[in-house]
Amino acid sequence: MIPKPLELASPLAAATALGRFHSLLQRLTELGAACLARPWVLPGLLLALGAVLRFVQFLPDRSLHHDEAALGVNLLQRSFAGLLEQLDFEQGAPIGFLMLQKGVAMLLGGTDWSLRLVPLLCSLASLYVFWQVAQLYVERRAALLALGLFAIGRGLVFYSSELKQYSSDVLIALVLWWLAARVSLPSQPCRPGRLLAWGLAGAAALWFSHASVFVLAGTGSCFAWSCLRGRHWRGLAWFGAVLSLWLASFGTGYVLFLKELGKSAYLLQFWKPSFMPLPPRSIADLNWFPQTFFAVLEMPGGLVAQGASGAILGVLALLIGGVVLWREKPLALAALLSPVGFTLLASGLQKYPFGNRLVLFLVPGLLLVIAAGAAEIWQRLAPTWPQLGAAIVGLLLFCPLLAAAGKVIDPGRDDQIKPMLQYLKDQHREGELIYVYAASWPAYLFYADQYGLPKTGGVQRGTIGGTCATYAQDVDGLARRGRVWLLFSHHQNAERAFLGQMDRTGVKLAGRSAPGAAVYLYAFD
Repeated sequence: MIPKPLELASPLAAATALGRFHSLLQRLTELGAACLARPWVLPGLLLALGAVLRFVQFLPDRSLHHDEAALGVNLLQRSFAGLLEQLDFEQGAPIGFLMLQKGVAMLLGGTDWSLRLVPLLCSLASLYVFWQVAQLYVERRAALLALGLFAIGRGLVFYSSELKQYSSDVLIALVLWWLAARVSLPSQPCRPGRLLAWGLAGAAALWFSHASVFVLAGTGSCFAWSCLRGRHWRGLAWFGAVLSLWLASFGTGYVLFLKELGKSAYLLQFWKPSFMPLPPRSIADLNWFPQTFFAVLEMPGGLVAQGASGAILGVLALLIGGVVLWREKPLALAALLSPVGFTLLASGLQKYPFGNRLVLFLVPGLLLVIAAGAAEIWQRLAPTWPQLGAAIVGLLLFCPLLAAAGKVIDPGRDDQIKPMLQYLKDQHREGELIYVYAASWPAYLFYADQYGLPKTGGVQRGTIGGTCATYAQDVDGLARRGRVWLLFSHHQNAERAFLGQMDRTGVKLAGRSAPGAAVYLYAFD
């Protein structure tokens, strides 16, 4: 039987279409490879990814958490001159940062959106500056890997839009590393103009970032050592003038602001676990070093997500990167890591905690060394075991990528007091007392005007430093007030303990809860 023309044509047409599709796919692959080969494409994609993640963190209507609200209340309730005095709620921030935020509040209004804008802009700017710094300190492959880690790093993204100085600390540290590289790393003698720019920028940075002193101490020491070793006496003399400028700026700021902040008994006790044992006197003291270092790599370093930690691999890459840079760019390695040593020394003297968000400014330097180590691992394994090399680099990126994906799904909404305040505004009736848990007080004060809630009269602040005994005392006082609203945020286990006391003497009539916050109405006979 002779096949019909259509039956003959169908397989031929399918084969032709498949060939065209294969050619198109091959062409697209070639175009993609050619596009990625351009020097600006991959960095541009990583910068865009970092910017998107930071906007994802900024855009949701998150309530200010406790420390943010505490600083925000100081900004809103004080004048410029008032910010020069010791802040309420045991808060501390660089005076330049406070003045900048106060100016933004006056210009754009004292909302949580406007007060988070400066940290967001600093974090976005730090992406570009980091890429410039990375190209000065490590080779391009390591710089690209470092940029990827920096763009998606959990701590760097999380603190990118917090009403605190952490993201501006990172930006200022990067600018100082960039300026230091321009005077330290070039083979030709340093230019006085660049040294002067470094000196002026460093003197100004000390008023906008407490952490900048450690970057200046580290990079400055490296430059001085380089001059001594190379017998560059003119450069050393110029650096003496720069150092005098830094010391004058730091000394003035310390006497006026930092001296009293360092005496806060509350802050010293709160940050006690983050002070380096000096000298170590026990096994527990010696364990502080690896425990703290691994914790820093995990958060704010970003090498942790959903309980999975990449800190061990990060340490391995850091050690290898240290060896590589010591062999190829010893001055660059010293400039990147010496601020860690100075921060540890200040920690041992109980002047600056070494842990969590306060060492976020050290993360860029650590990531650059880690990336140098990872790039070396890839280069050594690629010729013979390319799959193994790719797996190691992939594992290093796994936790940051997992954390970044989690942030896209849920940007994090702890201490969500705003929905509770809206509910309280809608349900509260005249004569009903509002009892605000002590840790919720700063956030309540910050948002009270926005929701039309009283700040005095009809509102009671809970006992500070509450225990079960003080909760019982507060409940005894509330039992005589008829109908009482209780507001909680940043409460940890206090809510359960407090309500246990309330349920013994009163009747719960209504309630509403959100992540990290709750509000209840109780009636007493």
